[in-house]
Amino acid sequence: SMGDALLSLYVTVTATGWGSIMDKYQDAQSLWFPPLFFVLVVVFGNLFLLKLLLAVIWESFNDLNESEKARVSALRQQALQKRRERLEARKAEFARQKAM
Repeated sequence: SMGDALLSLYVTVTATGWGSIMDKYQDAQSLWFPPLFFVLVVVFGNLFLLKLLLAVIWESFNDLNESEKARVSALRQQALQKRRERLEARKAEFARQKAM
């Protein structure tokens, strides 16, 4: 059934107890095909899971990186605004001293 097939693939990809499932397939099929099939499923299934995990980590890192960029940009804008205010204050003080 479909449920048994999916369970077999899950057990095989997670590499927990797939030897007993392979033995059952060897008893039902030929001796050379099931080991080849299961080794390929384990290797490619684990590569797929590894890529999936790395993609999740990469996206999380990019999200953090984007929020950090936004925070740094806001801090730069605040610093720039403070510099402008200080410059305007110095210009006004210079104009007052010149008028005296």
